[in-house]
Amino acid sequence: MNRDDAQRIITSVAAANLPKNTRRYKWTFLDGGLGKNALGYSVDHQPVEGKIIYTDGEIVVLKQGAKAVFTAVDHAILPESATFNVDDQVRITPYSRRRFDGTFLYEPVKSADGFSVTYHIGESVSYLPLDKGTITSQYLLDMIDLLERGKTNSYRTIAQVLIDAGATLEPLQVNDDPDPENIIKSPPAITFRIQCAKLSGYLNVFYDRAMDYYGINVMDGCGTIVDTISDIAFTCMAGVIQDLVDDEAWRVAKVEILQKVRPARKAS
Repeated sequence: MNRDDAQRIITSVAAANLPKNTRRYKWTFLDGGLGKNALGYSVDHQPVEGKIIYTDGEIVVLKQGAKAVFTAVDHAILPESATFNVDDQVRITPYSRRRFDGTFLYEPVKSADGFSVTYHIGESVSYLPLDKGTITSQYLLDMIDLLERGKTNSYRTIAQVLIDAGATLEPLQVNDDPDPENIIKSPPAITFRIQCAKLSGYLNVFYDRAMDYYGINVMDGCGTIVDTISDIAFTCMAGVIQDLVDDEAWRVAKVEILQKVRPARKAS
């Protein structure tokens, strides 16, 4: 369903679900894409709770408590097994990009001492948990920047694809040989833990100085190389990694039924 159709449905059901003295309302549409905040930045959608006031095979519409706020959710991003009834109270958690510490990009960043927080409005990058000031190889720094900022064919970066595929389960393994003479036999590399439907193991992303390309070793859970992809241009890295680890499970929103509507009693 597109946004225009969603708006028409909300318009048709809003009047019957608003207080008589309310003439204005807000609404959002969750279709698997990003939203917009008040400043015009693209942002991830946060979880929404409310009562179902309309549902069919294409869309679910929630009203959030006593507020004049409605959320339309495209059935395409909902679990196939989920069933909805008018008057059910539900909580729907759409996909949101995360950092390597598990927090969402829309959440504030806590200081090391825990006494202050910093908000990054419109944040879109998930930074690798590495101290770049201690890295000696410029090739490795360039690789880190590519992984953090390289975009896939969705709105996620390469790092976010890796996070969604389990890269937060174990600390990253980094090879940063300080001797530039060893760059051929000991190439700059980062190894990510992967746990998803496509792969249970590791991805070792390395820089091949001899060919001036990147490469990826695909490893099983024991660290044994089972495949190697060579000669990867920086413009192709996102597509290669996405093909290897993206099982698309991230696209499906989580649904919790907070209160199920009671079926009407049959007249005796």
